[in-house]
Amino acid sequence: MKRRKTSVALLIAVVVLTTAGGAGATAISDFIKIRGKGPQAARVVCPGGMTNLGYELSEIGTVFPDDPATHIEDVYTVDPDFFEVERVTISSHAGTHLDVPRHFVEDARGLTDLSPQEFVWPVYKIVVSELDLDGRLQITMADIRGYERENGRIKKGSLVVLDTAVNDEFFLDDVGPDGTHDQRATGDSSFKPEVSDTAQNVDDFWSLEVEGFSGGAVQWMFDKRGIAGLGSDAYGPDATDDDNFLATFTALANDGVALVAINNVESLNVNGDVIMAPAVRLAEGSGFPTNPIACHGAGEDDGY
Repeated sequence: MKRRKTSVALLIAVVVLTTAGGAGATAISDFIKIRGKGPQAARVVCPGGMTNLGYELSEIGTVFPDDPATHIEDVYTVDPDFFEVERVTISSHAGTHLDVPRHFVEDARGLTDLSPQEFVWPVYKIVVSELDLDGRLQITMADIRGYERENGRIKKGSLVVLDTAVNDEFFLDDVGPDGTHDQRATGDSSFKPEVSDTAQNVDDFWSLEVEGFSGGAVQWMFDKRGIAGLGSDAYGPDATDDDNFLATFTALANDGVALVAINNVESLNVNGDVIMAPAVRLAEGSGFPTNPIACHGAGEDDGY
């Protein structure tokens, strides 16, 4: 039976966090250089280059089970209309997207309530294959502290990103909206899903065993590390055996964010990188698709 997003009765203190300041904080100023005067006088410096972290938005892109399917059609074309315009119908949580507090917490902050600085974070990446989970799917505080001993402490304001390698199994480029692999992949461009269809491009989503954070581990990271949010290459930072999505819920209840379905996560250093992921400012929105950009430092030992 398909699980659905549910609201969970938790007594979690809402902590207002920012990505600025604090001892040991990653120096965003090492990436954003000010030249001249005024609020626009800045340039981005990425010693290790930049990488797109978003999946292509298309009708075959993956969405959460039972969420609306993505539908794209040409309204005008260069021939004969002289210009091209598409009509796009999507879920606000389709493909690579950003969840903000309102997604799970009633009357919490929406997209238009976040400041520009809250869409930019230093990265701390946890590679799940390097954890000794012994068959467990939920990553605990003890697991994270053990990882820190090998890779350095999570810095204040970080977006803590999971590299689960699930994208190798789940985010397939040739999956059709009905779950098959033979429509767009074989060039049948006449196939169009109905706008009212709920998406079926989940590719046995619930049959996968995907690691994620426990709710307690997330609360500990907000309380003790001052993180800004979570990220994952899966369709959320939650383990697939967590029916209540406590990792996401806890992050959003702490006024944090969740950046999910991240592509090219292997390009990220464990630390020393910055992610920028502004989303369309949907009025009172609970989230929206985004194409995150990684700004890579010189390497994991660059001192950022």
